Amino acid sequence: MIVKVYLDLILLTNFILDFVLLWSVGKFACLKIRPLRLCLAAIIGAVYSLSIFLPQLPVLLAFLVKQVCAFLMILTAFQIKSKRKLGQAFLYFYLLSFALGGVVWAAIYLNKGFLQAFNGIGVLEGVSYGWLVMGLICILGLGGGLACFFRQNWLRKQLLNQLIICFAEQWVEIAALLDTGNSLFDPHTRKPVIIIESQVINDVLPVDLSSDLTIEELFGELKARWASRVSLIPYHSVKAEGFMVGFQPDLVIVKNKWQEIITTEVVLGIVVRTLSLEGDFQALLHPQILC
Repeated sequence: MIVKVYLDLILLTNFILDFVLLWSVGKFACLKIRPLRLCLAAIIGAVYSLSIFLPQLPVLLAFLVKQVCAFLMILTAFQIKSKRKLGQAFLYFYLLSFALGGVVWAAIYLNKGFLQAFNGIGVLEGVSYGWLVMGLICILGLGGGLACFFRQNWLRKQLLNQLIICFAEQWVEIAALLDTGNSLFDPHTRKPVIIIESQVINDVLPVDLSSDLTIEELFGELKARWASRVSLIPYHSVKAEGFMVGFQPDLVIVKNKWQEIITTEVVLGIVVRTLSLEGDFQALLHPQILC
């Protein structure tokens, strides 16, 4: 029996599958995705897939060689600077590979295809490219959706911290989210700023924040009582720019699963709005506080 093998189709198919796989890894691991790097990594995977046609070189199909190939693909696809991130990417690479394998098995049953062994590798036959395209669309949709769910739920929970604020022998305990995008510093003291909702510290500060005070009025009220503790902090975001009132508490305690930090070297940036629509947190931590 003569079997025709089209190397161009094999290369193209494996290139597309590897590209989608690496794109999904980047989404799940929160890595910066660069299409050119993904293409180069997918080319490595596609070329390696041709090793099944080299039975005279069985070493190419050895377990260790496969791991080296996966390692090279990940390093080529992403600019990873920490061992922890590299381990995460490697883990997601294999988990998503198994998920992609599930799509292949589904294609077998839905399209009455079958597998046969070829040089120790399962080769899928009788499956049209239409099913393959549908499978890729499913992987893209599920990969993006699951990655979004992962970041918004599990990852957010990992970034939540317990924040305890002390001022004038009064204590307030709230939930704070570590915000890596928070780069605010007090312009006078150069202390990192914790952005906090005004309503949660209303009972601690000597001014009624529930009243309709403007930024200038709030600053004036606090400045009159606690001149050395109050400042105006400029901020700039995509949607707006302006000033927020900064207030230095007596003490701040940050607790999470891994550490407990007690510090006085922080400033509270007061905002008169809700930070989380779901009510999961009431403050945004500056990343330097946890360093």
